[in-house]
Amino acid sequence: RGWTPPQATERFATSTSRRPAAASWEKKAGRWSRIVGEEGGSVVCVANIGSTVRGAHDRIGRMLEALDKAQVPDEKRFLHCDAALSGLILPMIEEAKEWSFGFDLGADSIAVSGHKQLGTPVPCGVVCAKREHMERWAAGTPAEADYVNTQDSTISGSRSGFAALALWYAVETKGVAGMEQDARECIDLAAYLTTTLNDAAGSQVAQAKRFNPFSTTVVFARPSEELSLKYQLATTADIAHVVVTPSVTKETLNDFVEEYVKEFHTAAA
Repeated sequence: RGWTPPQATERFATSTSRRPAAASWEKKAGRWSRIVGEEGGSVVCVANIGSTVRGAHDRIGRMLEALDKAQVPDEKRFLHCDAALSGLILPMIEEAKEWSFGFDLGADSIAVSGHKQLGTPVPCGVVCAKREHMERWAAGTPAEADYVNTQDSTISGSRSGFAALALWYAVETKGVAGMEQDARECIDLAAYLTTTLNDAAGSQVAQAKRFNPFSTTVVFARPSEELSLKYQLATTADIAHVVVTPSVTKETLNDFVEEYVKEFHTAAA
């Protein structure tokens, strides 16, 4: 997620410099141009395909345009798509082409979680990278462990076979049609929650929002710790969110809205 790029560079003892997000792509292009031209560095861009807190989606086309404008050469750029949340939602929706991502659109690597939209019983995911990057990476890994009959390119040195089996079973069971149905139902329920919450809360509570028409994340004012724990809400600062997954029902959302609104009205009385 958001903290993993600096975490990885620290573990690899790589010299890096984190730059705050610019207000516009023009400013980003200017900043990247200075990093490459004046500082002799490279640019690693991480596109959020469903950000952790707000469920926002980056358009990778704009990132690539900014990199081109900054004249960042191919060997000095790397675009990673963090699609942990929406990686199995956006590709299933024909109308969401504006937010499409993929290797054919310029991505160098893509990460997708299995325990979110697919609902696997254990945390797991898949990271895919262009062959050229993996061949370069594998060429630099040691081959002493010939007893495993493969050249290991993982940071941990091992992978969970059960996680791979759980992912395979979920994909095989649902199929593309099943995953599309899940995606559409989650998007519809997220829209339903946003509307229902705003209608019930009225003007006394900050409006609930979705930051993308195909987002399954609904952001709203943070409730009490008791209610957050009861519904296992993710909270940060003064906001909280609900991520609608296939296991979430309309009945559960209605129960939450009723308790949420009652709590705020009681506090305001």
